[in-house]
Amino acid sequence: MGGGPVEAGARRTADAVLAVARGETPRVGPAADDEARFVTAVRRHRVAPLAHVLLRDAGLAPAETLRADRNAAMAHHLRAVATLGALDELFDDLSWVAFKGPVLSETAHPVPGIRTYQDLDVLVDPADLRRGVDRLLDAGWRVADPPEALRYRATPGEMHVLTPSGLIIDLHWAMLNMKTERVEFSIGTRELLSRRVRVPLGLGAAWTLDPVDSLVHACLHATLTGADRMLLLVDVDALARRVDRWDDVVERAREWGAGPALAVVLSRARRVLGTPFPADVEAELLPSTAYRLVLRATDRLAPVPALTRDASLARIVARAARRTGGASMRELASRFGHGVVDRVGPERRTSGAAETATRADLDIYLDGVEAEAGRVTR
Repeated sequence: MGGGPVEAGARRTADAVLAVARGETPRVGPAADDEARFVTAVRRHRVAPLAHVLLRDAGLAPAETLRADRNAAMAHHLRAVATLGALDELFDDLSWVAFKGPVLSETAHPVPGIRTYQDLDVLVDPADLRRGVDRLLDAGWRVADPPEALRYRATPGEMHVLTPSGLIIDLHWAMLNMKTERVEFSIGTRELLSRRVRVPLGLGAAWTLDPVDSLVHACLHATLTGADRMLLLVDVDALARRVDRWDDVVERAREWGAGPALAVVLSRARRVLGTPFPADVEAELLPSTAYRLVLRATDRLAPVPALTRDASLARIVARAARRTGGASMRELASRFGHGVVDRVGPERRTSGAAETATRADLDIYLDGVEAEAGRVTR
């Protein structure tokens, strides 16, 4: 009953991916295609640089194949940290934080500085956004969005700025980009910024979210993107292990309307990585027994380390999370009822757009931000 060679190879790959996420030396299978399958899997789960380090230290193949992934992650991180240093000077008297990529790379990754990420996310108080953008433009940075993005009637929660070195910054005034998400989840920008903390980053330092906000946001972000890549669970596991007061996490999640989202990701991280948290936390975050049973069944049927493609049961169930368990169950039923193929497409990168945004386009966007900010930022 062991299954055929393809099934056995898939199990070996899933076990090896899980070992990487746990910081253990992976055992890449002996079959001819095991190495290629493993490389593809760790790249999909965005833990290829970490896999390189673990294999290299043990003197095992395919460390050399993954060296380029490690080098690319390090180079990108160094550029991002340098950019944050410049931003810290330009925004010296403004209220802002960096979050996700570079901060998690140095504070929540098993090997600092090699976490895979693409975006450099910065959150600015919407009252400071216009001044901040003007300073960036004066320093030679430029808007990377096309005119239609800045003129969109449902004002996006972020705009994009291109640095002189060619790095794109996601400049947020709200944590969630889509207006529908901002309606669903209540995240106060100014409240986040009032709790910000200063952390070492590279040879300097930067402002970031406080530990509770970092964990709650990491879980919500993971849920909105499907919570189906091991890197996201590695982030959550590291952040959860630093929590001193879980009551604060539960309270913050409830304030945001993100209790079910946290339950999805924390329970998934516990089943996969052994993430520790009090036994009653899952039920406090998600009182719905039915949805908790769905989560457990999903993780048995579609364990994250074994996922090889974007469309999956695990992603559908995670992205159905809403403010309550009942609403999450209704959303899940709707997705299955309409045959939803739950997929997150690649982000549109706008640096190569044929049409360049004008100052008038930018002013329309900034006017929209300032008009909506009072409802979102509290």
